[in-house]
Amino acid sequence: MSPITLRPARKSDATTIVSLLELADTALLDIVIGLADRDAARHELIARVQQDDYFASYRFARLAEHDGEIVGLIVAYPGELETTFSSDSIVRESTDDAYHIESISTVPAWRGRGVGTLLLDTIATLAITCGCTRLSLLVDPANTGACRLYQRLGFIAADRVSYDQYHYQRLFRPLTPAANRC
Repeated sequence: MSPITLRPARKSDATTIVSLLELADTALLDIVIGLADRDAARHELIARVQQDDYFASYRFARLAEHDGEIVGLIVAYPGELETTFSSDSIVRESTDDAYHIESISTVPAWRGRGVGTLLLDTIATLAITCGCTRLSLLVDPANTGACRLYQRLGFIAADRVSYDQYHYQRLFRPLTPAANRC
């Protein structure tokens, strides 16, 4: 089997990015866009992903590929950038010392095959080079597969964050050069 490779996303990947974002968080369109018309909300999110100053911008996305097929996505950025994004959110998801994982998603047929670990390890390496001391993310506690992965990789529960009726657990993973599993 050929290896999984990672590449930076491009603006032209926006539709694929949105599809993978929806896989990771089914409430995404409700929380971020808030339009009742799902198609209109999806088109709005695609347009936002193509912007440079959006929290889920293609600029912060990396795609995992296997033989030219997209099998996973991670969107992550230094937490200090969070306050610079054009967003209606009043909830701060990260901290300035953390590299924040906005979203991570694996195509269902590829779950349990190391894609998520590869994406997270790659971001951990990048975070260390940026001087961040930890990773941060929000997870739906009902997503037991993701919760198990995060626990196995050393993430620690902090507090809960809510957006309307949606509730998430905030997790942190301390980073040191030794935590990088290269």
